[in-house]
Amino acid sequence: LDHKYRSHYVLYISNIQVPEALTFSEDDFLDEFGFEKPNENDTLIFSCKSGVRSDAACRVALAEGFVNVKNYKGSALEWFS
Repeated sequence: LDHKYRSHYVLYISNIQVPEALTFSEDDFLDEFGFEKPNENDTLIFSCKSGVRSDAACRVALAEGFVNVKNYKGSALEWFS
């Protein structure tokens, strides 16, 4: 498939794993998580219970060169209410 038609997916990676996971090679990421590593232009949206850890994950992703990074500020507290 052409990448412009690639379906979106939700990445369930613990915030503890984010700093290391974003530095994995394509193959290592696939081996560890079972799906393709997002590329630097993909939209990454992080969330956690209250938004603090997801904010830290956003900063890590930006430092690793990802350019379209978002923090779902309402996070789980809003989503589940």
